[in-house]
Amino acid sequence: MNTTYVTELLYANSSRFLPNTTIIDLVNELFIETWLTTMNYSAYFDYCSPTYCSYTYIQQLSSLYTVTLLLGLYGGLSVVLKWICPKIVYILFKIYQYRKKQSNRVTFAHTTEAVVIETDITANTSINHQNTTVHSESESTVSTPETISYLVLLRSMFIGFLVLMLVAVALIGPFVYFSRHGKNQATEIMPSCQLTFQFVLSFPTGYIYSPKSFAVDDFNSDSHLDLAIPDTYASSVNIYLGNGDGTFRSANTFSTGAGGYPRTVAVGDFNNDNHVDLAVANYYGDNIGVLFGNNDGSFQEQMAIPTEYNSSPYVVIASNFNNDNQLDLAFVYFHGSKIGILLGEGNGAFRIILTSLIGSPSQAQSAAAADFNGDGHQDLVIDAYKNAVNVLFGNGDGTFSAQVILSTGQFSAPAWVATGDFNGDNRPDIAIVNSNDFNVGIMLANGNGTFAEQTTYSTGGSSHPESVVIGDFNNDHQLDLAIANSYTHNVGVMVGTGTGSFLRQMTFSVGPRSTPQSVAIGDFNNDNKLDIVFYDASNNTNNRVTPIVSPSSSIADTDSIHHRHVHSPTTEHRRVSIASITHPDPLGPITPTDDVTLKRHLGLFSGVCFIIGTIIGSGIFVSPKGVLRETQSVGLCLIIWMACGLVSLLGALCYAEIGTIIPRNGAEVAYLKEGIGSVHARTGDVLAYLFSWSVTFVMKPSSIAVLSLTFSQYFLSGVMDDCGPPEELVKMLAIFAILMLININSISVSAANRLNIIFVICKVSTVAIVIIAGLVRIGQGHTQNLQNGFVGTTNKPLGVALAFYSGLWAYDGWNSLNSVTEELKNPKRNLWLSIVLALPSVMILYLLTNISYFTVMNKAALLSSNAVAVTWGEAVLGPAVRILPILISISALGSANGSLFGAARYCMVSAQYGYLPEVFACIHARRLTPVSGVVLQGTIAIAFCLPSNVDGLIDFFSFAAWMFYALTFTATLCCKFTKKSADRVISVPIPLLVIIILISIYLVIAPLISSPSIGFLVAGILILFGLVFYYPFVYRKIELQFIKKANNFLITFFGLQRAQVKI
Repeated sequence: MNTTYVTELLYANSSRFLPNTTIIDLVNELFIETWLTTMNYSAYFDYCSPTYCSYTYIQQLSSLYTVTLLLGLYGGLSVVLKWICPKIVYILFKIYQYRKKQSNRVTFAHTTEAVVIETDITANTSINHQNTTVHSESESTVSTPETISYLVLLRSMFIGFLVLMLVAVALIGPFVYFSRHGKNQATEIMPSCQLTFQFVLSFPTGYIYSPKSFAVDDFNSDSHLDLAIPDTYASSVNIYLGNGDGTFRSANTFSTGAGGYPRTVAVGDFNNDNHVDLAVANYYGDNIGVLFGNNDGSFQEQMAIPTEYNSSPYVVIASNFNNDNQLDLAFVYFHGSKIGILLGEGNGAFRIILTSLIGSPSQAQSAAAADFNGDGHQDLVIDAYKNAVNVLFGNGDGTFSAQVILSTGQFSAPAWVATGDFNGDNRPDIAIVNSNDFNVGIMLANGNGTFAEQTTYSTGGSSHPESVVIGDFNNDHQLDLAIANSYTHNVGVMVGTGTGSFLRQMTFSVGPRSTPQSVAIGDFNNDNKLDIVFYDASNNTNNRVTPIVSPSSSIADTDSIHHRHVHSPTTEHRRVSIASITHPDPLGPITPTDDVTLKRHLGLFSGVCFIIGTIIGSGIFVSPKGVLRETQSVGLCLIIWMACGLVSLLGALCYAEIGTIIPRNGAEVAYLKEGIGSVHARTGDVLAYLFSWSVTFVMKPSSIAVLSLTFSQYFLSGVMDDCGPPEELVKMLAIFAILMLININSISVSAANRLNIIFVICKVSTVAIVIIAGLVRIGQGHTQNLQNGFVGTTNKPLGVALAFYSGLWAYDGWNSLNSVTEELKNPKRNLWLSIVLALPSVMILYLLTNISYFTVMNKAALLSSNAVAVTWGEAVLGPAVRILPILISISALGSANGSLFGAARYCMVSAQYGYLPEVFACIHARRLTPVSGVVLQGTIAIAFCLPSNVDGLIDFFSFAAWMFYALTFTATLCCKFTKKSADRVISVPIPLLVIIILISIYLVIAPLISSPSIGFLVAGILILFGLVFYYPFVYRKIELQFIKKANNFLITFFGLQRAQVKI
């Protein structure tokens, strides 16, 4: 039967078919049963946007499209519809064909009507099909378009649902992971939770007489904790080196002077050589002895610092009392009413300041330092042994002004004091061991130097507690107490509720003949379980050390200081015992507080890779055009590239100098505060805050966004056709890359470091391909573009400045290692040496790469190229050029990884200085990663990916960066005069410092004059806008309740704990 077909035209811009194509031809070619893979379906879609294009029922998938549009995922899923959907439909069609052959169902057509197809051009070629066939006696299988469309729609909707699920997992996966790690920690705080002890072995300590305290630290840098125990009678200090399994090697003895009679010991690095030193209070010697460590378990001969005659210094502690970033010592006279402060100079020298106490002679046996009135200066609390504790408020220069006496009860006899935040208000509270009252008293701080009335918690009748240590023993992120009960032969644990109150004491027997007099904590057998050391003062223990560890369970985070001073009365034979308090934890061990700090995992090779990996990103593949455009000649272009390298090297050496003087993470934050702050404290604080504000919310996130967008652009260019990827897909992939980096940097520092090394190998390999191919072309005689290299050179100084901008963007990252100084092994050596090795290497690579570019392209060709390296590859590599964009994208992603790695450290140091909320000063208690900082920086970088373009972000970042670089160089110059005695491994001459400062100022001012941009104005406004928050929250220290609650929630949610500062 003849059938008449309606022939109507389509708009050319809506179809890949010509205007004279008939509808029947469209049906025949687009109908699913004749849809062949050889057809170029992407050409059909390239002429229209999925936003307004209308496809057939098979192509459009309108219901899925509507759902995804409402979910805000159109940008990503439109790509799926545009490139992937036709392939999926073809696969589904093959499945349909197979099923159709297997089916015996017959669909009858009940009419003999012709096919009627109506085309509504104004509706953008929406086609309604009605197919009929002639009914004959021989049954034939008929499939209608509606049936096929419906089946394909269902399957495609299912595939779309899977895509949605994958996107959702990528977005919320990291947060679910850390939610699990935070919420699945044991939070049971009732006394019924099982904390266990187990004695493992004993070994002799020798004849030790009446030490007041002992200290715990790693004295030989073998990652095993050791013990330092004063021998009062022998006037010496005995060192027991840990083997890492709970045992200790034989003692090494170091004299504290004839008749010294040392009672207490403190540890710290008093001469800034990164070796642990000792300070002892020599009771009869009337002096404070300092023994400088050799980092191998041995110590130099004691340096005695005399105190007043018959002063009998009894207790010594280490802290920073004059805000100069150098450890000082505080000691208390047992006879008399004075305390002394030995202000450290950072080179092992001290100067003494004495302050008189109010009240009767102190007879103090312990002391602790904290900021009790919120003025940023360290205060002191000491026990007066009779019925009170004294609190002295520091002035920030080693002196003390106001003093208050806090009663502990008429005959309480306070024997020990410790500080910690027991109610989560970020204010240090006081825990007091009242020996005669058989209790522990808690005084909650009000934040202004006053305290709530003491609340006492019983340690048991006749317990006679002697010392206390603070830690989180049940992993609920609330501080608990461990008490040495000397007369009842046990160690007690009181579980904190987080509100300043404590539950009833749990007791753990340490033997019927034992007399525990002091406690400290640390991981002595390297099983990531917290062990307790207690000093046994009984006469029946035969001078032995007994480790007590748990075979299976783990210990939670603690809040102990790095060493503990613990008490013991005067008896002749003693032992030290080691125990671990454990709690079941299904997720595995958590690192003890002594180890809750960023580890020194970067050696020399890792340091060099970190610098190279951060520098070599996208700049060498994008910026050559910018440098040549401003210089207008090949010769000057190459000179600018070399000059940019020299400027970066000079700047990096200046950073190396100040980095060894102020060995803190966070680079500029610490350098501005403590460098310029050494001249004027408030100026240094304001500048450090403004940099912290800028680097946290603008500079680092914009850098990460730029690199991620570059990665996405090049990667998609390498895997897609020549028409280029859509902007939505570029941004979507960039965001996915940032999420991936957030995940890696949050889970493992080591994994992020290893990934960086892999990226560096890829980067250097990519540059090597360009260089080797360029050298081959030079050998073949392609040198015409290098001849007459200075023809057309610009004579505009401002043009040279803009060329420096583009070139220095390629070198940016030269200061990256300074942001992780605390994680660098032996920073005094490896910091400057990594810089000296990395920067010249990058200079050589960049210079040879640019020469290679000019062997292929002349000035005009290079300036007209949107991707210089890819244009070069098309001429040299031929079909293999497809791999070049992939390698470039990997290079950019590696730089983004390094930028995110360092950015999280900026956040952490800023929070430690009080510029950001407390949560950002914390790291994950198990992973030891700065999770909060990583998540913050990654989130802001994602926001930058959405509206910004690469060029604008580069201008924005460069302007703000070099302004702060100039200030940091000025801080280095200030340290030349204010920190003359500091140990400088490298010293940049002052004339060179002045030159780099002037260059930095020129690079800031010149673009403002030559090419004023709204980006510069926005940068300046945003930087100064930080002052709006500085005055109330930093200067006035106003605390908002919702910020406190958010801090506590996030710390608990992510399983965080404040990191210890490592200097």
